[in-house]
Amino acid sequence: MKKLKNVWLFLSFILMVAGMASCSTEDDPTGVEVSKTDIIGTWQVTANDWTNSEEESNRNDHVGQTLSVNSNGTASFRGESFN
Repeated sequence: MKKLKNVWLFLSFILMVAGMASCSTEDDPTGVEVSKTDIIGTWQVTANDWTNSEEESNRNDHVGQTLSVNSNGTASFRGESFN
């Protein structure tokens, strides 16, 4: 009888682990859906942080700058155009 209890305990544990693993947040980690039309416009930088930038501090060095995103897939920032 004790072995049967241990088997049920083990199966319950496996089911609990499988249930927790199935609850993934990789699809939408923020819980917010954003479409292309949501980002088209002119934006002001409030914070920035990245790696591999050239000759810049990587953190908040562009605060207050303007970023423009166009409907044709281009953007402009600091006098440069991007696709």
